[in-house]
Amino acid sequence: MPVVYTIQGVAVMYTPCSMGGNMAPHDHFELRSEHISETGYRSHFVPSETVQSVGGAETYAAALIDQFWIVPDNQMALF
Repeated sequence: MPVVYTIQGVAVMYTPCSMGGNMAPHDHFELRSEHISETGYRSHFVPSETVQSVGGAETYAAALIDQFWIVPDNQMALF
């Protein structure tokens, strides 16, 4: 069952154990913001064990956002 929340203005949809079954469960994060990618969308799969080892989905999502954050290049807005 997906969980939706917002971190630093980024919409995050988290789906635990979205693939991999019981043998290799993986969680799925969908990030939506113009600060995350040129298209405003980024999908990320990660082993469920990794998410739990850092303190849960919100902590992991915050780290992803910090890693993927794009500072807009305002210089191009002049042309």
